[in-house]
Amino acid sequence: MRLHLLAHGTTKASRAARFPRDEALDAGGRRTAGELAGRLRAPDLLWCAPSARCRETAALALPGRDPDGDAPTGPDPGAWAGRSPPTWPPRTPPRCRPG
Repeated sequence: MRLHLLAHGTTKASRAARFPRDEALDAGGRRTAGELAGRLRAPDLLWCAPSARCRETAALALPGRDPDGDAPTGPDPGAWAGRSPPTWPPRTPPRCRPG
């Protein structure tokens, strides 16, 4: 059995160093994923995370091959979705607060 581990292609958020929302690939991500088409041997099983960016990457890299199941999703960014580190609110850990 052959194992391919692929990360999703780039998105607008990933290029801006922001936590992703469930968004599609950007033009560069689509181009890079599409360049894999025909270069990877068809897998015996294909698991793909359910996010739009992961599904789109798989569809472009392995055209005509539907996933057999869902891979685990990554951590949920919650309120950080769409935000980059410079936009995070300042926070002082409780043990460091004066008083």
